[in-house]
Order: sequence, then C-alpha cells, then structure tokens
Amino acid sequence: MIHLCWKQRKIRMKHLVLVTIVLLHVGYSLSQCPSTVPTCTCETVTGQSKRNIRCVGLTQIPVFNSSAEIFQKLDMKSPNNNIEVIQANAFNAIKFEEIDMSGPNIKLHSIHPNAFADLEQHLTIVKLQGDNVLYPPFEQLKNITNLQELVLQFFNMSTIEESTKFNYFPYLRILRLRKMNTYFVSSESFKNQLQELTVLEFANNQVPTFPKSAINRLRQLQHLSWVHNRMTNISSNSFDSLSSLTELDLRDNDIRYMYNGSFIGITEKLQVLSLRLNRLTKESIVPLGNHNWHELKQLNLGDMMADFTDIPNGLFGNMPKLASLFMAGNKLRVIKSNDFHGLGNMHALDLSENWIHTIEKGALSPMTRLETLDLRRQYDSSVTNPLNFSLDALKGAEHALKTLHIQGNHLIDQYAWEAIGAMKNLVNLDISGTRLSDIPSLLFYNHEMLKSLTMRNNSVTVLRQESLYGLKYSLEVIDISNNQIYTIDKCVFEGFNKLNFFFASQNSFACDCNLYGLHQFFKAIPSSGLVILTCRNPTNLAGKSLLYLETGQFCSNPPSSTSCPDFTPTTTTNSTIGTTSVVLLPDIRFGILSETKNTIVISWTVGGEMAYLKNFIVQCKQLGINNTQEKSFLLEKSKRDHPITGLNPGSRYEICFFIELTGPSNQILISCQTGTTQGSFTDVATTAVNPGSDDKTPKIVGGILGGGVSFIVLVVVLLFVFVICRKKNFDKSLQSANGHITLSECQKTTVNNDPHPTKGATGRGRGRDLKQHTVELPPEHMPEGRFRDRVMPTALEPKYEKRKMSQADHYTSAVETRPIPQTPNRDSMSHSSRDGFPNHGFSSSLIDEMYIEILDNREVEISNEFEYATVSHIT
Repeated sequence: MIHLCWKQRKIRMKHLVLVTIVLLHVGYSLSQCPSTVPTCTCETVTGQSKRNIRCVGLTQIPVFNSSAEIFQKLDMKSPNNNIEVIQANAFNAIKFEEIDMSGPNIKLHSIHPNAFADLEQHLTIVKLQGDNVLYPPFEQLKNITNLQELVLQFFNMSTIEESTKFNYFPYLRILRLRKMNTYFVSSESFKNQLQELTVLEFANNQVPTFPKSAINRLRQLQHLSWVHNRMTNISSNSFDSLSSLTELDLRDNDIRYMYNGSFIGITEKLQVLSLRLNRLTKESIVPLGNHNWHELKQLNLGDMMADFTDIPNGLFGNMPKLASLFMAGNKLRVIKSNDFHGLGNMHALDLSENWIHTIEKGALSPMTRLETLDLRRQYDSSVTNPLNFSLDALKGAEHALKTLHIQGNHLIDQYAWEAIGAMKNLVNLDISGTRLSDIPSLLFYNHEMLKSLTMRNNSVTVLRQESLYGLKYSLEVIDISNNQIYTIDKCVFEGFNKLNFFFASQNSFACDCNLYGLHQFFKAIPSSGLVILTCRNPTNLAGKSLLYLETGQFCSNPPSSTSCPDFTPTTTTNSTIGTTSVVLLPDIRFGILSETKNTIVISWTVGGEMAYLKNFIVQCKQLGINNTQEKSFLLEKSKRDHPITGLNPGSRYEICFFIELTGPSNQILISCQTGTTQGSFTDVATTAVNPGSDDKTPKIVGGILGGGVSFIVLVVVLLFVFVICRKKNFDKSLQSANGHITLSECQKTTVNNDPHPTKGATGRGRGRDLKQHTVELPPEHMPEGRFRDRVMPTALEPKYEKRKMSQADHYTSAVETRPIPQTPNRDSMSHSSRDGFPNHGFSSSLIDEMYIEILDNREVEISNEFEYATVSHIT
C-alpha cells in the first residue's frame, strides 16, 4: 500500500515538472519582442495591461517573428518613419488591437488588399496617412468588422455619397476624416450607415455648406467637429436631430452669421461649444444669447477675425452652468459692469490679447467661483493708458481666484499691489513685464497657498525678507529674472523648504559675502531642483553660476550666522465695537549712509501710511569689546538722517533702528546694521557714544598713569562720569518720549554683514549703497479712506507720463510699446491652438467633464541666458 502511494506521488511530480517547464517556455516566449529589427522595441505603458510595439527609422514594414502575445498597439507614427507601402500579410505574425501609421512623413501610396489579413479578431483602431492621391482603404479594411475607431488623413475622397462604403464598419464609434480633398457631401450620405457613431471629425476640407440633412442622420452623435471647411453661416435647424450632442466644434471657418434657430435641438445637452477663429461681430453673435443653454460649461469665442469690440448686453444671461469662457485675441476695449451677469458658476476666464484698458467696478463680481483669470498682453496698455487692474474690478471674485496671468501690461503699483494682496488663495501668480517695482512689505503675509510666483522683466530692485514673508511653507517656484536686483539677504528664503526652482538670471548680482547665506541655502535644495543665478560682479566671476562656486571664490571671510526676525502684525483693539484691526505701518528703509573716523551717519526713507508713526528710536553699541554699553535715543519723525558722533576710530558698531507708534508700548524693530569707523583703534581715545552732533558728552583722555592710587582714582572718575552721562541721556529720552520708555536692549545682538539692497534714500554724500529693511502690514487692513474709497478712473490721462510724482507714487517707469496684434494661427492641423477646452478638434481622448485652466500654450518665454524648463506641477 505504501509502495503504491509513493508511485502515484512520483507520477504527479513528473506532471507538475512538465507543466512548469511548459509555463516557463510560454512566459519566456511572451517576454520576447517579436521584432527582427533593432529599431522596433516592446514597451510597457503605465496603467496599461498589454505592451506596445514601437518602431522608428523605417522605410518599410519589417518582418515580425511569430508571437502568441496580444499587443495593445503597433506604434509606427514616428516622424523618422518614411513608409509608403503596406504589403500583403504585413502583420500576420503578430496580434495587436491598434495600429497607428499617421506620422507626418508617412505617405502611403499602395495598400495591398490582404494587408490586414489575420487581424480580424483583435484589431479595433486604425490610423493611417496617405499621399493625397490614394483612395481611402475601405476595401482593404472590410474584413475588420470589429473596427471601432478609424482615422484617415491625406487621402483623396472628393465626394461622400450614399455609396461610400461606411457600411463595412457597423460598430464604428469614432470617425475622423482630415484633409481628404472633399468638396461635396451628398444629402443622401450616411443613409442606413454608421448608426453607432458617437464622434465625427470632418476637418480641413472644402465644404462651405453644412450638409445638415446628411449629418442629422447620425442621431447618436455626441461630439461633432466641423473645422476649417470654409463654412460661412449656421442656418436654422442645422442640428435639430442631434439631441445627444454634448460637444460642437465649429472653429476656424468663415462663419459670419447665425440665426435665432441655429442651435435648435442641441441646447438641452450641449456642454462644449467652440466658435473660435470665425468672423462674428458684436451684432452677429447676438442670437447665441437668445437660446437657453441648460448644460453649457465651456464656450470659446476667441480670435474673431472681425471687429469684435464689445460684449453684447445679456449675451451670457442664459448660460447658468458656464464654467470656462475663452475670449482671447479679440478687440475688446472695456469690460462693462454687467457683461458677465449670471455667470455664478464661472471657473476660468481668458481675456488675454485684447485691447482692454478699463475693467469697470464690479465687472467680475458675479463670478464668485472664478479660479483662473487671464488678462495678459492687452495691446492698448501703455504708460499713458495703463490697464486699470484694481480691487474694485475684482470685488466679489478676489477670494476664489487661484491663478492670475496679467503679464505684459502696464500696471499702476498702488492699485495692482492692493488687488494682489487681497487675493489670499492664489496658487499661481504671473506679473512679468508689468513694470511693477518692489513688493510692498508683508504683501503676502496671508498667502499660504501660493506655489508659483513669476515676475520677470520688471523694475524690482529690492528683495527683502518682508517681500516674501508668508510664503515659507508654500512657495515652490520663483522667477525674478531680468530685474535690477544686485543682492539677496539670506533671511529672504530662510525656512523655504518647498522651494525647488529659482530663476534669477539677467540681474546685477554682486557675488560677494552678502550672498553667502543664499549660497548655503541653494546648496540645501534637492538635486531635482533647478537654481539659476549668475554673477555680474566682480569681473572675474561675471557670467558664472553662484550655485557652482566654492565659498572661497566669492567670500574669503564668511559672516557669522544670524537669526532672522519674525514679523507679527501690530494690532489695536476698538473697545466700543469689540473688534481687532491691524494698523498699517509705514514702509521704512534704513541703512548706513557714510562712515568717518569718529562718526557714522545713518539714513532712512519713509513711505506709505504715517498716521500711526510717532518717533524713531536708535540704539547703538560697540562690538568686539567686553561690557559694551548700549545707548538709546529718540529722533523726531520729520528727520531722515542723523550723525552718531564721538565714536572710537577703527571700531565696529551695531546700530538698530526702531519706530515708535502711537499707543502704549508700540515699538517695532526695523533693522540692525553694522558700521565701521575709519582709522585704527588706539588706547588714547576711549569715548562714549554721542547721540547727536549737538550734545556735549564729556571726553576723558587717558594717559599712562603710574602707581596703584592713580589707577584707582582714574577708575572712580571714569565710573562717576559714566553714571552722570547715563542719567543725563536717559532723562532726555524720557522727556522726548512724553512718558514712553525706550527699549532697553537691541533685539538683534549678532553681527549682520548682509546689507539690504536699496533703490535710494534721502541724504547727502552717500559713501556706499544704503542698507534697507522694511516693515508693512497687509494692504487689506488699510485704514478706511486710503484706497477703499478711491474710484479708479476709466482711462488715465496722458498727464501721468510727465508729471512730477508725489511721494506715494511708484509707477514712474515707462513701458515698451505693445506689439500690433498678429493674424491668428490658421494652421488648422495644429493641436496647440488656444481653445482652452479639454480636446482640440476632438483629437484627444474624450473627457466627460473637465474644467481646464487656461494655460499659455501659445508662446513659451525663453530667457536669453538659459533654456526654460517647463514646470508641470502647477495645477
């Protein structure tokens, strides 16, 4: 019994071994690529269960080895393929579900009747390109009865008749006919044919009269694209039997007229409509607004080749679900307050490349869900006629906006910065080429979502910590190329652990110890990031990247590490109302103006709101000695510079600048700077700091005294004088402050050798560039009456160009003349057109619902100094 069981077990083991060998053999054969030429490879595609065969560099279809594997796709559309013939039984050794031979250099002039033999079971998608002479291969494909998608282009089919052999493909769902030399479509076409067709694309032919009788037989159509066929009008009842239609693409025709009944039958379900690149005017587009569009979500009215200068009243009133509106490339000049009435579901609005100079107050207010706004390149925007982009125009939509493109316009600093400051949920901001100057302090204090900030080609000279404060945990990409920045303090990007892309070419950077902290920060950016910052000075480093320099090449004596200040809004409480409001601080830029043997002259500029400013407070102490004495003194708010005298030669001093606000204990540190007096330190001049040139501080000259008694007497005298002077200065400070005690110690005690850049400062005889620091609170907390009640003019007069600017004005830079608008791209075969829709001519995969951000795929700006890498992570 035991022997029998053992014998049965051996037999089973033999069978198992045989099965394993067979499976290993089959698996090995399936893993091989059946190609006999090295230019055909098998590839695994993510998310796809079957492999693809991809071929390049072919002049003819190669022989394949026999394979039992079923491939997803035979991809031969590479521009390096120049195939002209498909021979008999060309693919009988392999099995695949899709063949793509639609590459730009494929010109099929011969297809054998048995070219697709043995593919009947699996082939469902065919894409072929002819030579403009060959008739479409309907006969060659007639046995592929399971065909579901057929794409034919550059074949010769002059007419489409009832006899055209579409009946070979009873299950066809997608048909694309491009550049077929067709000039006539019979009204009897498609009779009892193509009953399962859901997508029809008929593009780049010459059929100016829409064949509504033929097309209306295709009652299952959901997507109809009738593109670049010289269609001149949309007659009544053109689509009345297409009740399932959800997308209609009529772009790039010559449509000049439409009628009140043009869209009867499709207004219930249509979701996407494109009329781009036609010849509609303000008057001829009115019938579009007379229909009730129950489901319309995306509408393209861009690049009209006519004088589309104004939006008709009520055009969008019957489109309650409209989410994406594209009106770029027209001649719109004014956006009126009621133009977008009823568009409460709007997500993306593209008004780029118009002639807009005025956006009336409340024009965007109906669009409370607007996430993307594109206003770039208004051709009428200039120094004398700036785009009046302001918070008034955005009111109601400012909190929803996530992406703003406004580059290439002339903006007014005062109004533009206020509007940007109010858009707290921004994710992407592009203000390149707007001539905006330095970012107001703490503008981005509450912008916790901002990932991408692009401000190329502007007038920025200063980038301080306050400029980007608030973006530490969100900013991933910043582009400050082609500005006027010469240095960036380490504290600007302190703790920006998400920043991976930093573009700063074409500035005036001096690569010295002031960039040491930034250099160290760059070294910490992950290797996948990209940093571009080139030196302009000194001469031996000009054109070199800071990232790849060793520390010793640009800084022989690196500064000690410094702590970065933390900015907290100053608040005041309204006791009667019980609310807390933020006080707007002035814009202060403080620095050292000049240094002599016994004097350091400090200077500062003041801009913005001064209603809450009371006095300035200065603290000074000598560095590098033990038991240093710190001196504090007040200055009147009318002063803009002050000499600190009675200093020791050849000594370093830390000078901290505070502002004192109205109200108890409101003192805020602006900046601490380090100055060095000229000459060399000697033991014959031990001098206390003199708060001002007019004060008479006693000076004691010490000599060489002998004996212990003399030494003790000297110490006692010095101590007595010091106590007297200390008390005297302290009493003066108390009197000037009207009861307010000055700060007892400087909040920044370490040496800071990194100067802040500056645009300039009042004062005389500047010995070197002024170091700066600025504190300002977010503009949304401005006191009533500063900007809130100001009405934006509809068109600024030319007087802004030459008049003398007041202190609050910032918009002094001229702007380059805007280019004359070019004729829109009429390459009808291009799929890079500016539609703003999920598919362009339905050439991409079908998407039921998608809100597409309107991105700039028209023109990629490339710096003269580097090739720009496209960053696709922004959504």
